[in-house]
Order: sequence, then structure tokens, then C-alpha cells
Amino acid sequence: MAVTDTPYAHIVHHSGICGGRATIRGTRIAVQNVAFRHRCGESVDEILEAWPHLTPGQVYDALAYYYDHKAEIDKEVERSLDEERSKALYPAGKATSLQV
Repeated sequence: MAVTDTPYAHIVHHSGICGGRATIRGTRIAVQNVAFRHRCGESVDEILEAWPHLTPGQVYDALAYYYDHKAEIDKEVERSLDEERSKALYPAGKATSLQV
């Protein structure tokens, strides 16, 4: 599986992780997840509390990548929110009953 470096020390694209989206190196945390928390008003310290294995440098690098690719990442966040809503409304494995 190919890993593509970016100009950001902590950000990579890995074809086998998160569909090749930008992630924090050595993790399965996508930049879009950090961006979502940031957009919801979380500070870097709060993001670090949620993911204590990350360093401040990793979070700030993810935010730098986000702001430099804002339109693209915002689309990814919006798409994932729509998918989450669909999964909540129509969970896998639950058959709907049709009345005939």
C-alpha cells in the first residue's frame, strides 16, 4: 500500500487508510476528523484530550493542512455527515417491515 508524503511533516496519504484521505502519520485519524472537531469549537487542548496519543505538533499540522485545503476538507466533512445521518436512519442489518 502506497504512502504519499505531503509538505506537512505529520500528514500523509496512505492508500489503505481512510480511503487515501489525508491522515496524521502513524494513525488512522483523518485530517477531516480534526477539522470537524475544530469547526465545532474544540481547542487544540480539547482535541488532545480526545486523542491523548497525539502531539500538539500533529494537531497543529493537521489544522495547517486543513486551512490550506479548506474547500476540499469541508466537502469531505459534509459528505461524512450525510453518510452518518444515513447510517443512523437506516442501520445495517435492520430489516424494515413492509406491510402488504
